[in-house]
Amino acid sequence: MHHDVIVIGLGGVGSAAACALARRGLRVLGLEAAGPANEVGSSHGGSRIVRMAYAEGAEFVPLLQRSHALWDALGAASGETLLRRTGILLIGRPDGFVVGDTLRCARDAGLAHEFLDAAALRRRSPLSAVPDDWGAVFDPRAGLVSPEHAVRTQLRLAEEAGARLQFGTGVRAWSAGPHGVVVRTDGASFQADRLVLCAGAWAPGLLAGHGLRLKVQRQVQHWFDIPAARAAAFAPGNFPIHVWDDRQLFYAMPMIDGPGGGLKCCLELDPPAIDPDRLDRAISAAEIAQVQSVLEARLPGLGGRWLRGAVCMYAASADNRFIIGALPGSPRTIIASGLGGHGFKFTPAIGELVADLVAGQGEDLAARLAPFDPLRRVDGAALCHAAPRPA
Repeated sequence: MHHDVIVIGLGGVGSAAACALARRGLRVLGLEAAGPANEVGSSHGGSRIVRMAYAEGAEFVPLLQRSHALWDALGAASGETLLRRTGILLIGRPDGFVVGDTLRCARDAGLAHEFLDAAALRRRSPLSAVPDDWGAVFDPRAGLVSPEHAVRTQLRLAEEAGARLQFGTGVRAWSAGPHGVVVRTDGASFQADRLVLCAGAWAPGLLAGHGLRLKVQRQVQHWFDIPAARAAAFAPGNFPIHVWDDRQLFYAMPMIDGPGGGLKCCLELDPPAIDPDRLDRAISAAEIAQVQSVLEARLPGLGGRWLRGAVCMYAASADNRFIIGALPGSPRTIIASGLGGHGFKFTPAIGELVADLVAGQGEDLAARLAPFDPLRRVDGAALCHAAPRPA
């Protein structure tokens, strides 16, 4: 069967792209090396933060606003709530990156927010230890999305719209020419008019020769037991998402899975680059102790024991902005990658942006894509380039 578009990778971005493309009536084939909503790549761990005010840059705000609308629309289409709004407290020094830049973004974009000094923050979050010179920004529109639930929902909606999805199907090679693309797996060859690459940490391998500059890193999420007498204080209605900024980012989530589900937290580190095929999924005692120490400093007296952890990967570009657009030298091939550790919240809007690019629709498409151009230069070099033509 000849398809209009093939999507490689069906995680957060790929499931969103397949859903958006199929719901526009295109003949979509989705290929995924693992299973649906798997724990192999980057789209797992029970919850992902969805913010609105954004310290990372004003260029993200329009995409965030669209993502919030699409999370709600996807929930309505599926009959389930995908984005659970709990609010978020972004805590640190008022002139620091997280608080200062978030506050600036909220004010410039006219976004709902509240600034709290240390005294007000202690009243709002009595369990948190707060130095006198710290403060916080409260974003009331922020909340949580389950990545597994979101991926499954978008895959189901894609199939209902006619997409053909294949799992356990690793891609071995692909090629693109003036009349279409060919994708080869271990047991088959598929043809389409266009190709969308959403392979996350495996994108550099699939784009050998294009020099895709992505740094793939290992990150660990942890869950700690909370004594039953204190569990109610961490319920979603009582405990918004907390993010602390003190040399390293540390976050704690409300206990969305009930008292027995544990308190999820994560210390965002900057480990060396890894090979995604050699990811170490074992969590060491030293890693657990390090996070437990930070948790005790931020929320003193919890006394929680470690329950479990989950290892995932971040694939980040050199400037921490996404890479979305036609592949240089291959206009029939679209890349959507480089989400780093902050991209899942954007996935429905990225999927829509990919569908707009495939269809060539949208008066402002070029402007929306500009911040994420694969050809943009960072530190004097392009993030991606055209592969050399064979001799």
